[in-house]
Amino acid sequence: MSSRRLALIVLALATLVARPGVAATSGAMLRCQKTIHSRATTFVKLMQTALTNCTYRVESCQLAQEIDGDDATQCLAAASASCGGYSAKIPAFKAAAIAKATSACLALSAAELQQSVGGLGFGAADPACPAGSVSDLVTCVFDATQCAAERTIFALDPRAADALGAAGIAAAHPCAAP
Repeated sequence: MSSRRLALIVLALATLVARPGVAATSGAMLRCQKTIHSRATTFVKLMQTALTNCTYRVESCQLAQEIDGDDATQCLAAASASCGGYSAKIPAFKAAAIAKATSACLALSAAELQQSVGGLGFGAADPACPAGSVSDLVTCVFDATQCAAERTIFALDPRAADALGAAGIAAAHPCAAP
């Protein structure tokens, strides 16, 4: 095969992959949307379970001290250690979810993710999300999802912010505060 013919084939393949100016299909958009939804749902469940386990452990120590007069020092130390472990897993959960969602959305442009007509509408959902790339936009969506999930924890457990603070992990979860 001649080098010119090989160069033309490579150029044609690159054009097919990049497809500048060509809108994604509705099927590609729906796959992207479904993947974002399912990965975000899984991430939220894992994160909320981890943080709720943490807050329950800390609160059980606090309540034993407040109601029964128990010394909570050892209990809080053990709960804080567990909370640190739970909290440390959340970035990995999030990174895996973002990677899978981004991978499913690579057939789309950032504009197609953002626009409300002929797109998925993420720009209207959160205008603060960057328009630079699909990866940036998906990451922003998951950041917002994490904040919403943390706020839900606080709504369901008014002592959650205090428990996360007592465990020393509140700074890693600022959206859990009121």
